[in-house]
Amino acid sequence: MKKCSIILLILSASILIALILFVFASLMLPAYRIYHGPARDSTRINQLDSTLLEQINQRIRSTLVNYNYINVALITNGKIVLSKSYGHDRLDKVDVYASVSKPVTAMLLLQLLQEGSFDSLDDDIAKYHPKYRNVMPQEYADTHITLRQLLTHTSGVPHLSKLWDGSKLKMEFRPGKGVQYSSNGYGILGDVMEQITGKSYKQLIKEYISEPIGAESFTVLIPAFGAPAGQVASTIEDMARFAIAVMDGKYISTDMLCNQVLKEYAKDRYGAIGLGWYCTNLDSPDLAGYHAGSNGRPRAFLAIKPHNKNAIALTGLNRSKKNAQEFGELTIDLMAIIENRYKVDPNS
Repeated sequence: MKKCSIILLILSASILIALILFVFASLMLPAYRIYHGPARDSTRINQLDSTLLEQINQRIRSTLVNYNYINVALITNGKIVLSKSYGHDRLDKVDVYASVSKPVTAMLLLQLLQEGSFDSLDDDIAKYHPKYRNVMPQEYADTHITLRQLLTHTSGVPHLSKLWDGSKLKMEFRPGKGVQYSSNGYGILGDVMEQITGKSYKQLIKEYISEPIGAESFTVLIPAFGAPAGQVASTIEDMARFAIAVMDGKYISTDMLCNQVLKEYAKDRYGAIGLGWYCTNLDSPDLAGYHAGSNGRPRAFLAIKPHNKNAIALTGLNRSKKNAQEFGELTIDLMAIIENRYKVDPNS
């Protein structure tokens, strides 16, 4: 009898621990929850006419077949005209930006530059953080890494592979002499900003990004080295508010945005690389900045057109790790719809 009681006690404790872990995971990782109930849409803001909305619904649902849900916010003339969640009501849920975190990090860094927290984007990072002094490998000992190189993926720092070889950085090429997309580079930027300010990256996001625009849901899901590259998160409407603030000059001046940020410093297979953003239609009224994000299945995309103040914000959860380019294609089509250039395929 005593043995049975002990066994029951152990089983009860195991069930309780499992329940606690499940609840903890549900609370701490909201961006990765998968909805398994009946599909349903939810709309909070809609200032579109029925014809335009139906075009948008039709286009998004053609992509939704590969997703558990897709959240969208459309901005025209600097105002949110549609915020909608397809497949599940997640308008009040936080979703991870993945690499769309990089433009957020850039806006943070550039504000620190504007207020004089450091001297120049072309400064050696070792000037601002002792961790990065005397870290260049022997073959590159005569050079250094700059903040601008980290922003533009031209530093030579590897993307996600091992960053350190003992006390020296592992480098893919001489700084400034090549291009390789690098999330590790943005981790280094986070280190430098924390050292300069004496504040954590999460604190800086709150102070410089979310509080100035009242975007209360902004957070950093995993406050670690890689956070500046891929762990910023918010609701879809707060992502839209961030886009509007960028275009309205709330973080940096619109002149700096259009002439220094959305400018080609390098180029890779994704497009022209600016300061934290990819950019296209340079030196034209159709100038656009954009960035995709993918942490495996969680996806995000943000595109802004500062001259006409149109923007698209997307987050979602893919059913697989395939189709990484779908949000980019969807963004192009949605932008064309709101700018009246989209032609519906009569056979669709």
